Amino acid sequence: PGMPLTATILTLDEDGPGLMVSVAERVKGLVPWVHATELGTPASARKKFKVGQQVPGRVWSVDPERHRLALTLKPGLLTSKLPLITSPAAAAVGAKAHGMVTGIK
Repeated sequence: PGMPLTATILTLDEDGPGLMVSVAERVKGLVPWVHATELGTPASARKKFKVGQQVPGRVWSVDPERHRLALTLKPGLLTSKLPLITSPAAAAVGAKAHGMVTGIK
């Protein structure tokens, strides 16, 4: 997680879970709608992206057992100069990082 890369958009299916992208030959990933744009909606992604377009991204999570790769295209997460927190063990009290809230328990 955290590796910057260039991805090619394969699909923009608004009824799906997000953008399907290719990051290398035979390596595909998912950009969930919430990570596609700052607004995080299918409509905002459709306005910004086109199938075949190459976009800068960052690996958000990897699930090797399920052969799944999730990426973010959010500009704020791509350009952050702050250190990345790529796992709970990497988090420290008082550390500053860019991120997003996905839930509150």
